[in-house]
Amino acid sequence: MNSSVPDLLTQGDPARLFPVLADTSKEGWATSILLACISIIDELGGELLKGTGQRVGC
Repeated sequence: MNSSVPDLLTQGDPARLFPVLADTSKEGWATSILLACISIIDELGGELLKGTGQRVGC
């Protein structure tokens, strides 16, 4: 991973289009699905994040 990324961001599970979370975790489901879509559909990620100046993709 990039050395400028804080350690807390280099850990964790990848986002999933079909999350493995409790049914009561609606925010977790929505976040996981959105992040999975952004990581798969470059154009979507680019449009959503272009105002932030963040790089999309690997």
